[in-house]
Amino acid sequence: MNVTGSSFQLEANVFKLHHLLDIGLIKHRTAIEEICTSASRELELEVKLRMTEEEWTEQVLNFEHYKRRGPMYLDKTFTERLLEQLEDAQALLAQMLTSRYIGPLREEAAGWAEKLKEVSEVLEQWLEVQDLWHYLEAVFSNPDTAK
Repeated sequence: MNVTGSSFQLEANVFKLHHLLDIGLIKHRTAIEEICTSASRELELEVKLRMTEEEWTEQVLNFEHYKRRGPMYLDKTFTERLLEQLEDAQALLAQMLTSRYIGPLREEAAGWAEKLKEVSEVLEQWLEVQDLWHYLEAVFSNPDTAK
């Protein structure tokens, strides 16, 4: 309606094809095609964002048992695969954020990019600390060293 400078009722029982024919849509073809293209690309980006959101909202960390202390170690192999998936998701979000069609989803996509970045940093630090603790635990659990 903005492009054509006209107005009409969109209710199913009122809206008729002749309303579109009367406003001369052909004269505004380029602008209407651009609106349709933008809407289509926005939908593609929204679908990708929802898939990313669904995937990362429900992630579960796997833990391994350590000695007799129970499940307290992050499963390193699983977590490294998870970090690779995080990198892929971050790359996808970065690509989405460069799109000119991201407009209405920009804030949400940027929020997810920041969340995934923080999760990635925490997991990397966790694995690093876990490895250091594993090496030092043997030293400090030795009774002679404790004395």
